Amino acid sequence: MITVLLLLRSIVFTDALSSVFAFVGISRGNSYHHKALAIASPLRHPHGRVASILIRHAHANEEDDGTSANEGADGPSSPQDLDQRKLELEKLMSSKAVQRDESIPVLTASRRRSLEKEIELLQQLDPDVSNTQDLNHEGNIMAQFWSIWYGERGPMNERKLRTIEDMLVVDDEPSTWAAAETKYLELIYDHCGSNDGNNAVENLNLANWIEPANRLATLLYMMGRLDESKKWCEEILKAKPWHIGALSGVVMVCMKLNDEEGVIKWASKGLPRLTPQTLDARRAWVTTNTDEAKRKLLEMEEINKRLFEVADENVSEECSGCTDSGDSSVISEYSAWQ
Repeated sequence: MITVLLLLRSIVFTDALSSVFAFVGISRGNSYHHKALAIASPLRHPHGRVASILIRHAHANEEDDGTSANEGADGPSSPQDLDQRKLELEKLMSSKAVQRDESIPVLTASRRRSLEKEIELLQQLDPDVSNTQDLNHEGNIMAQFWSIWYGERGPMNERKLRTIEDMLVVDDEPSTWAAAETKYLELIYDHCGSNDGNNAVENLNLANWIEPANRLATLLYMMGRLDESKKWCEEILKAKPWHIGALSGVVMVCMKLNDEEGVIKWASKGLPRLTPQTLDARRAWVTTNTDEAKRKLLEMEEINKRLFEVADENVSEECSGCTDSGDSSVISEYSAWQ
């Protein structure tokens, strides 16, 4: 593990790392490096194991320690050292240890903050919380949910998503729908696609980014493809059962399908309105969905723990002949980002 980090110390700004950082995304302060802008789910890329290791150590200490990223513990590396480390990194990245990833959620610091914020917002919907019955208060909570869901994969991807919506608003014609569907699917497959290339909706990991799928489900409803829309809504709600948009959308789809059983099922899972008669139902909804969000957070923490344990073991096996030197905080001046 230390060997991998030492390799990174010397070649952070070389092409040898661009293929890794492009799938992790790093920011320094508020400025994003241009080679880190091709954001995708790090664990779907063949180099995902290295990316997951990078995420772990970038999160270990996010404060700048004053150490130059391309300078080793004993000073700047020679060109020969750099070439050797690049070769070692290439060998590691082609090893079997690097190619056994699954499309599963990675709990980066950014994702943790988002999910923790969602839990906080869910708790604020409890009728016993002060100001909950103020409509402006509830409207503000809903707006914050949408802000989180649109921006889960960073500002660049949010712009891509909103560009598709702008196209539909400006040209609200069926002639634009097919192009919009294609663009939504591209975003979904880029961020939620499976390793084996089987991108049937049930094989996607929509927890990576929920909102493109929700927008697609809405578009399919507009296109009259109701069964497909319903399927997408159901998969969205498996990943995020408290998604208020999908909860209302799936009820609309079921009504259009004359699916009385579906209407009853999904309407019962929706957020109860605040009336004197529904306070207990609202409390129960908040408790159920808060617990579910916390469970998903713990689940991702456990996945990360197992993933990094296996990564450490595999990297140790692959690099058993390497020598370790220096410290383990060589990329601590960077803040890993989805």
